[in-house]
Amino acid sequence: RGQNSSFAITKPSCVLCSSDKHKIIGCSQFKDMNTNQRYDAAKKYDLCINCLSNGHRVAQCASKHRCRSCNRTHHTLLHHNNATLLTLASPTSLPVSQSLQPSSSYSTQPHTYNQLAATHSHMETSDHGQVILATALVLVKDSMGTYKLGRALLDSCSQVNFMTDEFAQRLHLRREKYLIGIRSIGDSVTNLKARTTTTIKSRTSAFQLSLQFGITSQIAYQPDAEIDTINWNLPANTTLADETFFKPRRIDLLLGTEAFFEALAVGQIRLGPNLPTLQKTLFGWVVSGRYQSKHYTPSKSYLLFREDSIDANMQRLWELETVDRKPNPISPDHRICERHFIATTHQDTTGRIIVRLPFKDNPAALGASFDIARRRFLAIERRLSHSPDTYSQYVSFMEEYKRLGHMSVVKAPKLDEPHYYIPHHCVMKPTSASTKLRVVFDASCQTTTQTSLNDLLLVGPTIQTELYMLLLRFRLYRYAITADVTKMYRQVSLNKNDRKFHYILWRASADADLLTYQLNTVTYGTASAPYLAVRSLHYLAEKHMAEFPIGAAAIKTSFYVDDFLCGADDTEALHTLKEEVTEILQRGQFPLSKWHSNHPDFIERQTMKELSITDDFTSSALGVTWNQLNDMLLFSFTPKQVHKSVTKRTILSIASSLFDPLGMLSPLVITSKIIMQELWLLK
Repeated sequence: RGQNSSFAITKPSCVLCSSDKHKIIGCSQFKDMNTNQRYDAAKKYDLCINCLSNGHRVAQCASKHRCRSCNRTHHTLLHHNNATLLTLASPTSLPVSQSLQPSSSYSTQPHTYNQLAATHSHMETSDHGQVILATALVLVKDSMGTYKLGRALLDSCSQVNFMTDEFAQRLHLRREKYLIGIRSIGDSVTNLKARTTTTIKSRTSAFQLSLQFGITSQIAYQPDAEIDTINWNLPANTTLADETFFKPRRIDLLLGTEAFFEALAVGQIRLGPNLPTLQKTLFGWVVSGRYQSKHYTPSKSYLLFREDSIDANMQRLWELETVDRKPNPISPDHRICERHFIATTHQDTTGRIIVRLPFKDNPAALGASFDIARRRFLAIERRLSHSPDTYSQYVSFMEEYKRLGHMSVVKAPKLDEPHYYIPHHCVMKPTSASTKLRVVFDASCQTTTQTSLNDLLLVGPTIQTELYMLLLRFRLYRYAITADVTKMYRQVSLNKNDRKFHYILWRASADADLLTYQLNTVTYGTASAPYLAVRSLHYLAEKHMAEFPIGAAAIKTSFYVDDFLCGADDTEALHTLKEEVTEILQRGQFPLSKWHSNHPDFIERQTMKELSITDDFTSSALGVTWNQLNDMLLFSFTPKQVHKSVTKRTILSIASSLFDPLGMLSPLVITSKIIMQELWLLK
């Protein structure tokens, strides 16, 4: 006692088989393992995954060698083939060595995935308490080389790293098309369509790591509800990786197995009975584990990311013909939105309707948005410079926007008041007869406070007639007419006090100054736009109901957004209907165009400017092709060429490709549904 003893221990060269004749790189046992087993062995013996030596981590690796297959920071023996199929069972059901083996039900079948990666991330609560998952605030490199703060979930059971689409947009990261199948609870598979590569680093140490991330639409909030930590007695001398771990906040990143174990450090503090544990990492101390909550409602949450799966698509196929007889209940938010519209809406001297934005929260919660809007504009400008034709269409669209008075330059933006810059980009629709290119405004882009304009707006209730009922009523009349409101959203003006929340950046050429404009009308891309536009039509109908009862009733029941479908059983009633609807909407500056009818006399009495006639006398009626000449609904189907093996997803894609809201093709579609049902039973 009181004496110190020192021992020199010589370790064998190979940590796996204890041989002193070779290192693990030359070990036959190591080479006989599959990639996942080799990776597990490297982590078990605390080896650097880049050079397979011990004594340091990959972040401190001095070797200049990289994987010969993909040039990433790992050894070639640890490289996953793109064709490899990985599955991961629940950690509690199978040992790790078993759970990483290819599933027998898939190993003999060809794949359409470049890589099938799997994850099982979950939070489960029980009667004994709740579980909090480890989160950390990390610095993530954007496209300009600067680092932005992101909230990461540390998941030791995920074979893939994830990043939300919104966060990737904020960082303006370059994306790569890549199909990744994600297998999860219930053996369902969802697909990611893109990935990106960037560097993360710690706020508290020199640790940094270059990682690939699969892009997903959303990773869940963590925790579900705010946690009372007043009695937890967190040590004052520890630097937390996430100081707001107890507050429900969005997760921007999910760091999987590779990053998790690289960031893991020695050190653990147990806070006490029924309390979570503090685990030291290179990001700081993370809080994780089970804890007892005084206010607790049992709940379970699996899958911290959300993507459409084959199960969801299958459910939509079955529900397509379901008629819900129960009316949707009116929520408190819907009532507030309706009262707000009634109290703030009016018409100007020309009759144009002026509305206010229905905020549900204080717009002061908006942070800075100029920088992200500027970065995204410069990026789209650079991209379009390589496509002169698309660039020309973009400029033409925006110049028309300006010429019509739908946007105007702002010489002195109100930057000292709550405001919002909306980023914009273009989408192409080659099949459109009028507009091949449309500029889309992204009011869901987050500001520096992680809040977007859409986060603060009320969506409003759905007040238009259901698609099924509208088409069914359309087929009941002897004579039918259809029309379209020209630029419907943009016919509704926005109150001048709210236009500071519709700032955009624009210039027609890279040589010009980048100016601030304000959008003066209701803008598609904002959460409240559909409600405000449709409610404005109803506003006019209610105002002129006594003078034009037929037209007013038709406006309230026969519009689906900007598409008008109605009819009558005699020609006089048809013309009265058309005249009254036109008159009411003209008083609100809503012009109608693209008139169609199955009655030749009606067509002859319209001007050519009002009509939209095609060679085969067909038009689109809410997505369904209508032949006016013989008054028939048509369905077209292009057989799908299957070049690889037929899967359930292939059959489902074919079965759901026919748009048939009235169920007229049910005798045909039911066959595919029966096939899908039998395939599910054979699973």
